[in-house]
Amino acid sequence: MLPALALAAVAALVPTHAAAQSIERDVFVTVVDKSDTPVKNLGPADFAVKEDGRTREVLRVRPATDPIDLAILVDTSAAAGAQINDLRQALQAFIGRMREHSQISIVEFGERPRVLVDYTNAQAKLDMGIGRIFSIPGSGAYVMEAMSETLKGLGKRQTERAAILMVWLGGREFSTLDDTHVQKQLAEQRAAFHVLTVSLGSPADIRTDEGHNREMLFDNGPRQSGGSRQNVITQMAIKGALDKMATELLSQYRVTYAGQDTLIPAELIEVAATNPALTARATPARALKNPAKSPKQ
Repeated sequence: MLPALALAAVAALVPTHAAAQSIERDVFVTVVDKSDTPVKNLGPADFAVKEDGRTREVLRVRPATDPIDLAILVDTSAAAGAQINDLRQALQAFIGRMREHSQISIVEFGERPRVLVDYTNAQAKLDMGIGRIFSIPGSGAYVMEAMSETLKGLGKRQTERAAILMVWLGGREFSTLDDTHVQKQLAEQRAAFHVLTVSLGSPADIRTDEGHNREMLFDNGPRQSGGSRQNVITQMAIKGALDKMATELLSQYRVTYAGQDTLIPAELIEVAATNPALTARATPARALKNPAKSPKQ
């Protein structure tokens, strides 16, 4: 029989079922400087990744050229009014920049949410969708339902990278869905949530339960999903805000790190820039149900 010390040495060389093995995981990351301008030419040493507070090794960093499922949700309630023409022109320019890199859908949420064009990168179909954007007289907004239905649809999609852009033009909220329910869906689908609001001062419905739920989603959703929130005070600034958003999406990195292969996935993935002057926003890559059928990169 081997002595106790020898047994201990042998045991140390044999992996146990309790020991977690490493597995590669990916996150899509936006890095901006103090002027909110995307930063280029970063490498593994420029990123720090943690899972549930534990530091992970960054293995590779490359520009994120992966296709994006991009859902554009548009407020077509009565509040949109005269803003529609400026919105259409801004969306035309934004889609023009994103089309080659994305499958894009357009959804309106004046009254109940309705898909104007399903995911496509065909210019003619997207032009048709933009042409169907009108303000609906006497209608309110259904932000929460539009988000919930869009996230359900993303659950059926086969892509690692997804983003939702919501343009809210001031429509009074009529959906009764709770914000915690929608935020849970957002976390499950691992989609970056970007919000553009056009408003001057506090929303008129801020003291209602419906308005409160919307504002909680607008505040927490972008921050927790790796997205962004912008507010402009006039519809003439929509184009500039969307151009900034396109620049960020097209300047992202795909960061690969060594995570732990455990039965219970990490609840919190944190990505930071090692340079304290820079800010990083991260969205974990979505798990593919059938990797063999994933879109070509």
